[in-house]
Amino acid sequence: MKKVVITISIIICGFVSLFSQDLDTLFFDNFDSYTAGELLVSENPLEWIILDGAPGPMSPEVTDTFSFSGPNSIIFDIADNVIKPIDNYDTGIYSISFRLYIPDNKLAAFTTFSYFDEEYFEFGMQVHFNEWGQGNVYGGEYTGIPFNFSYDTWLFNEIIIDLNNDWAAYYLNGEIIHSWIWSSGAFGGGGPKKLGGSDFYAYYSGGNAVPEFFLDDYCLVKLDSISFFDDFENHDAGEQLVCQSPENWTTWNNMPCTNEDPFVTDTFAFNGTNSVLILDSNNLVHPLDNYTTGKYKISF
Repeated sequence: MKKVVITISIIICGFVSLFSQDLDTLFFDNFDSYTAGELLVSENPLEWIILDGAPGPMSPEVTDTFSFSGPNSIIFDIADNVIKPIDNYDTGIYSISFRLYIPDNKLAAFTTFSYFDEEYFEFGMQVHFNEWGQGNVYGGEYTGIPFNFSYDTWLFNEIIIDLNNDWAAYYLNGEIIHSWIWSSGAFGGGGPKKLGGSDFYAYYSGGNAVPEFFLDDYCLVKLDSISFFDDFENHDAGEQLVCQSPENWTTWNNMPCTNEDPFVTDTFAFNGTNSVLILDSNNLVHPLDNYTTGKYKISF
């Protein structure tokens, strides 16, 4: 039992967000107000940029070939690369979500920046969609975390960046793929505890496959609060949990420090060093407020 997150699920930008109760949509683009066949950066140069600062061969096109919602999406191939700058936030909790459609055995990739301006940028994380439906997410360590994905369907991607607690997670189709310390950077070498933008780009893996993918319904949301979160890292391994945190945890009979109270351990952990070991007569309870309205999500 590594993580406990108690949250409210609310539909935002067409998606059911994985997190939070108070939401502030900072940016949303479904590309439907643009003209198919035109370059994205020509259509909206204020919100989407390429590094040379002008529309050109690296700007992807608006297309009506495929879309998740409405008539349009954005197609990437050959050498396309486009960036959605974000204001290098240094506090708050944010969700970046979008849909990707990858044709059979094509390649795709995106980066989330921990800092960005047109002269300098830092990688907070990267995701590569490689050949044969196999991908890698790079967050906090040099070796990519592998995952599988399906071709010829719209994939829902969500990245949660918690700048308050220096934590991030990548979800694919609602399933967590990886979580890590955000300021450790994409490859574990460290980086700013900021959020600077998104980069979608044509990616070559060194095999025979070539890049081609579609992007739709990009959304940036600020998540005001997580109701409760405990990764057990601030508790002492070898000591009982409720003894250490009676304000958040109790036992079935409200008897901390007894045989009902489980121990914090560093034997296994999903991330960090600690988890909680439940065995024998242990019975751990996290009380809620007997809510009578709303939609809630509990995950661990």
